[in-house]
Amino acid sequence: MKGPGPDVVVVGSGPNGLTAAICAAREGWDVLVLEAADRPGGAVRSDELTLPGVVHDTFSSFHPLAKASPVLRSFRLEEVGLEWAEAPLHNAHPGPDGRTAVMCRDVAGTAEGLDALSSGDGDAWRDFVAIWCQIEDPFLAQLMSPVPDVVAATRIAWRLRDRLPDLMRTLISSIETLGEDHFSDPATHRMLTGLALHSDLAPEAPGSGLAGAILAWVGQSTGWPTPRGGAGKLAEAFVRRLEGLGGEVRCRSRVARISVRAGRAVSAVLEDGTEIPARRAVLGDVSAPALLTELVGEEHLPDKVRSRLRHFRWGSGVFKVDWTIREGIPWNSPEARDAGTVHLGDSNADMSRYANEVHRSLIPRHPYLLLGQTTVADPTRAPAGLATVWGYTHVPASPRGDAEDDLAPAWPAAKEGFADRLEARIEELAPGFRECIVARHVMTPLDLQARNANLVDGDIAGGSFALTQQLVFRPLPGLWRYRMPVRGLYLCSASAHPGAPLGGA
Repeated sequence: MKGPGPDVVVVGSGPNGLTAAICAAREGWDVLVLEAADRPGGAVRSDELTLPGVVHDTFSSFHPLAKASPVLRSFRLEEVGLEWAEAPLHNAHPGPDGRTAVMCRDVAGTAEGLDALSSGDGDAWRDFVAIWCQIEDPFLAQLMSPVPDVVAATRIAWRLRDRLPDLMRTLISSIETLGEDHFSDPATHRMLTGLALHSDLAPEAPGSGLAGAILAWVGQSTGWPTPRGGAGKLAEAFVRRLEGLGGEVRCRSRVARISVRAGRAVSAVLEDGTEIPARRAVLGDVSAPALLTELVGEEHLPDKVRSRLRHFRWGSGVFKVDWTIREGIPWNSPEARDAGTVHLGDSNADMSRYANEVHRSLIPRHPYLLLGQTTVADPTRAPAGLATVWGYTHVPASPRGDAEDDLAPAWPAAKEGFADRLEARIEELAPGFRECIVARHVMTPLDLQARNANLVDGDIAGGSFALTQQLVFRPLPGLWRYRMPVRGLYLCSASAHPGAPLGGA
């Protein structure tokens, strides 16, 4: 006869925690998910941030890896209500020179557009994507499995054979090098760099090539979708699937600590003192430092783990603005009007300068901006005549100064002024944008953390994307297969491999 409590207690109900819960429930285990917030989903949620009846994605929005992931495909979330929506174009990167590089919903369309910018770049794009077509299944299996997955790695090597050096070069290259190696046109270079800057890596940083390549490859094979009705619909589908398997999610249940006895995690203790035993395991969908130091306690950790935790590296913070506007953004570029996401960076040099300023803890002068035009993909987000747009950029969580030297070097003092700077950035390529604004909602890195404690200092990735914190180094050397240094304790958040992309690893 079973003892008290569920087999598995999952602390946190973000998409990674819900994925782990569903996988355990499919094995026939009793699963309980404890969530501190008022509803499940973690950083996958929607809110009426600006006006009643207008739905904004509070954190994540477009999810290319979610649709591509073999793990999430196996959940069949469409059967429990999830609908995907896509814009006519995946993304566009307009420039001040009037030229726009575009990623279409198919390889042929993207290649045709790149050829129009510079003859030969279309064939180069087909060749670039062809590598992915050969290895997509084993690569995604490797990405979604504990490393190293020897079977998946062997399949990749066998399928590529003569082209394996090309893949290895992509894995370690900077996006600048990758773009220059494959393409001739500066507009295509900045499109690739814009993709890589979804991460916290500078364009010249090793590994930024892979960050950009994965978004390009996955986008061309499975798209850049967003959940119809808002990101929160994805979280709802996760929960329905879990409940259909007998699992349970309890909200407003903040875990204060994880009880350890005789070197084993045995229960989760809530803020009100309620102790919930876990017969088999406790899983943490929280950051690695929070799991090990705040919930477990350093007294239960080996000396080498305590030492390595001091070197855990957070990514840069994120500054996000949500707008409700009349109709759509009046882009000079017709292509940008049809894109789900739009990247704003004048050139590789401009984006490199921006990344350098963030690295030096300066509020950037001319920020690279990632825009999501959610109603272009999903018109249900706003009433007729209105549109929703979000924009974010990486910033230092604790700035030492302003590169422009006209804002206070601190949040929240610089909050509204920097939001104005982002609007001016859009206005450069879409004159009249400010006149379209009906309402806006602004979040600094500190605001993001206040809304979700896992977004430490506004880091949306659970730790830096730097190569020194990937694969066998994520979250820490020696802790890269999810099992933590306490028996029965596992990490299942973005702090674990492969990091932030919502893919169900």
